[in-house]
Amino acid sequence: MDVRIDELRRFALENEELDSHLYRGDDNVNLLIRKNSEKYQLYYNLQHADHNLKQGGGSILFAILRNGGEITQRKLAKMTPYTPQSIAEALKLLEKRGFIEREVQTHDRRKRRIIITEKGLSVLSYSLPMRKEFNDKLVRCLKPDEWSTLIDLITRLNNFYDKEIKKIKRTKRNSNNE
Repeated sequence: MDVRIDELRRFALENEELDSHLYRGDDNVNLLIRKNSEKYQLYYNLQHADHNLKQGGGSILFAILRNGGEITQRKLAKMTPYTPQSIAEALKLLEKRGFIEREVQTHDRRKRRIIITEKGLSVLSYSLPMRKEFNDKLVRCLKPDEWSTLIDLITRLNNFYDKEIKKIKRTKRNSNNE
């Protein structure tokens, strides 16, 4: 095991120079992006703690609202960045807390309609003005041209990740078919 640790450590140190453009002290691009996302989630969760609602659940409620107050799980998966498993877990929790109800559809008993409840609407009536206020503050922290640049850069990073993920999935699919 010590040999493997030494080999990996040597590889990391040899390639550190190649990666240096991603680092600035202890910060690197991936870490900064993750920290930013985690700070937003923490901010949201703290603001909504009295309502027992976390950021992911709030995003799902907002998506249901944008869809007219009801939605199918399949459409919800297309509207949000969450995996089907994460959506299923979040819906179970939202239902348990009374923010949504799920009804079996009469024409296809395998499908359920997800409906926002009065309690869900109540928490959104609290959340949406707070969200607007936060977004207004956020917009003021950068100049318009900086926002444009930031959006362009994040979009390019997302496109890069999408391409790399597709390559990995294709490679795994091909190796499983052999």
